[in-house]
Amino acid sequence: MANPQEYIRNLTPYVPGKPIEELQREFGIQNVTKLASNENAVGPSPLALAAIVRELAELHRYPEGSAPTLVSELAAFLQVDPSNVVLGNGSDELIKLILQAFCPRNGVVVSSEHGFLMYKVFAGGFGIRCAEPPLAQNYRYDLRAVGSVAKESGAHAVFLANPSNPTGTTFTQTELLRFCEDVGPDLLLIIDEAYYEYVEMDDAVDSLALLRNRPNTVILRTFSKAYGLAGLRVGYGITSSEIANYINRIRTPFNINRLAQVGATAALGDKEHLAQVLEVNRAGKIQMTRGLRELGLNFADSQTNFYLVDLNRPAGPVYEALLRMGLIVRPMTAYGFPCHIRITVGQPAENARVLSALRAVLAE
Repeated sequence: MANPQEYIRNLTPYVPGKPIEELQREFGIQNVTKLASNENAVGPSPLALAAIVRELAELHRYPEGSAPTLVSELAAFLQVDPSNVVLGNGSDELIKLILQAFCPRNGVVVSSEHGFLMYKVFAGGFGIRCAEPPLAQNYRYDLRAVGSVAKESGAHAVFLANPSNPTGTTFTQTELLRFCEDVGPDLLLIIDEAYYEYVEMDDAVDSLALLRNRPNTVILRTFSKAYGLAGLRVGYGITSSEIANYINRIRTPFNINRLAQVGATAALGDKEHLAQVLEVNRAGKIQMTRGLRELGLNFADSQTNFYLVDLNRPAGPVYEALLRMGLIVRPMTAYGFPCHIRITVGQPAENARVLSALRAVLAE
């Protein structure tokens, strides 16, 4: 039998949220509500669906390898040069490509405790250590600690998710600029903005403005969340043309398929649909905030479409009980929160259903 590298052998694989189909098979439940994977509650853009249908007859053709139409539309939307945009099969692929291109084996990258698991998983897959300093109060990044660890360890890159997953918390532009001054201009900084569209706060991060003055920065965004195209896997990075060029050298050919290219391009132009998504989420957060407080539960201050909820008891039994009621949420033990679950904000009826089920389960 082939022997894997030791650092591969020691990896713990990422486990995504349970699919609806899996729960239906396991328990024979047809009426399933999934609020586990931070998916768009509204669904995809009608313009994206129409574009995908029109493209179906061309599935026997390879897509354009560089997806020039999508890149051009993104560049115009972001007001950057097309050479500053790089595409990934989800932003996950871009995380992996960045590590592969810029971080040597036995090197160090820095994120934060309780951060997005794929930073550590992908780093470990290349034999790179991922240092994770503790969070500050209120589930927020301790950027001073992150900067100190980065400098002391000689880190090759820092990953900052803003908003963060699974906490939903953010840092401000003022805090980010202070961090960048602390670590200097040469450290590669990756700002993961998968939930960027949902942010509504004062002094919000303007990562594009940062990039204009700090070329060693990569901004990651996605069509999987607010744009509702998780099933197509389209992520993108905005960075200097030099960094984008190196990432493109190792990017697999045709990593964005035909349907994904036309669907994402159409979704980007559907401002009305995005506005509807954000309004539904805004109302859903009001509903969820009120309901969770009525249940006496603490939760992180979220700038996203999900809540990290402290159950004050082991989350596993609550998660299992909710499954048997046809509800899928996300237990957070793998993220170092054994008493927490993460709940995606859904449609009003979905939010009401999970709040009612939580009330019943917690009363037992």
